Amino acid sequence: MRAIRFVTAAAVIVVALSQFGCGKKAGEEFVGKWEKVSGNGSQELVIDRNGDGNDFYMADKVPNLAAESKADAMKTERIPATYADGKLMLMVGVPFALTIDKSSGHLVMEDAEYQKAK
Repeated sequence: MRAIRFVTAAAVIVVALSQFGCGKKAGEEFVGKWEKVSGNGSQELVIDRNGDGNDFYMADKVPNLAAESKADAMKTERIPATYADGKLMLMVGVPFALTIDKSSGHLVMEDAEYQKAK
């Protein structure tokens, strides 16, 4: 009888621990490659996590004003961001918020709209 209780308790613990890590992390909907649908801004953005917490970064291609050839005419700029209250807040001098439109799934910012790249 003790063996059955022990095996049952061990199984419950294993199942509970395996389920603990499941599920999406906060802000996961922002992660990925985005293509511009409308508005101003870059043609594409890449958003990724910066560790395990609420820290993210947005990678954006911008003109390289110090370029010496066509090969390095564009450079990748990484902008830090933090997830809070359903928004991704970019740290660009003044707070700049990115949100996900629930109806379309598009990434929306002040002057542009992006969809997930396929």
